Amino acid sequence: MTRTLIAVVLISNVLLTACAEPQGPEQAIKGQITGMEDALAKRSSMTFMATLAESFLGGRSGQLDTDKEAARKMLAVYFLRYHRIRVAVTHIEVKIYPDEHFLASASARVALAGGENLLPNAAGFYQVTSQWRNFDGDWKLTRLQWQ
Repeated sequence: MTRTLIAVVLISNVLLTACAEPQGPEQAIKGQITGMEDALAKRSSMTFMATLAESFLGGRSGQLDTDKEAARKMLAVYFLRYHRIRVAVTHIEVKIYPDEHFLASASARVALAGGENLLPNAAGFYQVTSQWRNFDGDWKLTRLQWQ
């Protein structure tokens, strides 16, 4: 009886997965953003950096002075400075460009806190805007601005 039940559950999961809608670009980008959020919280610079395009540029609103290498260094310093990192990303809005389906923009609110103990030593709240590009089915972050 137990084996039959397990077999039915497994077959049902396979069939439901096969019939599921393919992931759309909005969901894929939101998934990338969630992955970046998780990577920061887990202090995984490799996972975080894998989301950035080689041509990545970022910075405060109106300034795009941080390339991918500078972002990697900034992340390393942040990880050295703060043992515990907390990130919360909310109000994510993704827009796919109608004439160029391989380009998208996204905006979100981000709360970022870092510290050594239970209470953070530093915290910030940011409004973030980003540009994304689909490279052979993989959405990569090309621009990031925050204020």
